[in-house]
Amino acid sequence: MNIGVDIRCLAERYRTGVGEYTWNLLRRLPRLLPGERFTYFCNAAKPVRLPELAAENVQIRLGRIPSKAFNISVRLLGRPQLDVLCGADAVFLPSLQSVALRRSAKLIVTIHDLSFERYPEFFSPKARLWHRLVNPRWLCQRADAIFATSEHTRMEVVEYYRIPPERITVTPLGVDESFFSRADSAGRAAVRQRYQLPQRYVLTVGNLEPRKNIASVIAAFDRLQPDADLVIVGRAVWNVETLRRLAQKSRLRQRMHFLGYVDAADRPTLYQMAAAFVYPSYYEGFGLPALEAMSSGVPVVAAGTTSLPEVVGDGGLLIDPYDVNDLAAALETILQDTRVRSRCIERGLARARQFTWEETARRSARAISKLTAKH
Repeated sequence: MNIGVDIRCLAERYRTGVGEYTWNLLRRLPRLLPGERFTYFCNAAKPVRLPELAAENVQIRLGRIPSKAFNISVRLLGRPQLDVLCGADAVFLPSLQSVALRRSAKLIVTIHDLSFERYPEFFSPKARLWHRLVNPRWLCQRADAIFATSEHTRMEVVEYYRIPPERITVTPLGVDESFFSRADSAGRAAVRQRYQLPQRYVLTVGNLEPRKNIASVIAAFDRLQPDADLVIVGRAVWNVETLRRLAQKSRLRQRMHFLGYVDAADRPTLYQMAAAFVYPSYYEGFGLPALEAMSSGVPVVAAGTTSLPEVVGDGGLLIDPYDVNDLAAALETILQDTRVRSRCIERGLARARQFTWEETARRSARAISKLTAKH
């Protein structure tokens, strides 16, 4: 069987968790399914630099249609059909995309979360329109197989879209081995200098948008007498000026640092040098930054809701993301109580070892094999 894979998310300038998932999965799937052929499709009007994905049973097909024109044509005309473009019997969407298919084509879809269904108010009008056009409900109902990145996401897909549970395979994300490797003193000094990092800091990582609840991190930090600064890493997505105003009003504003997007090569070292990691997101389909922090030997404070307990387990302190006092108390504990810090670091590392990209790929390959066996 030839499986067409939409890799348009890998052409984006900033690689988020969805991009990390797509790249790590597609590096492994062809090896685990040597009897299948893969055609990776990317469309962009301008030349794009894709990550290395070469394999004997993989070919890459590039389209040069402007993205807006491509998506409008798919929505209004039902063309071009992705399975036809790839000469494929089945199509795999590792990220949500507008797609047209022949009726005979099999469809596999990964759902990373349903935050846009649960909390539409956390999204800009443009993002809400995009989700309506992509129509995840139709994709899931059309899909022959669905991958969900957590049990929480699987349950939400069943609830919101009335999908039979047996069509959904839970494929938790993994973590790159680079997060377990410790940077030497020269590497740490270089990253500290590059980003002008304070000597001791609490770190939070994620797109700057309301869902990530950075406002509560700022408010909780402001209630402490910390011996550390606050470092906020993430690309500005929506409503970031509200966060900056909150930081400016804080009595600790000189100790709050917005770094913006940090290159993937520097992130392991950035984590490793942190005194603590905080992630009180209102909603996560998985929560990859929390896993990366645990792998880096950093004590974690995270929301005890949605998918995060599946990831963090007993490897960190879980808090109520709607309770700033709870968050502030956990931050104070993790910064001051050496026994709690040591316990979180030890358990966090052990917990993180349970999540590998190889296992993500194995679970995905088994589900694809069942689908292709019926072909």
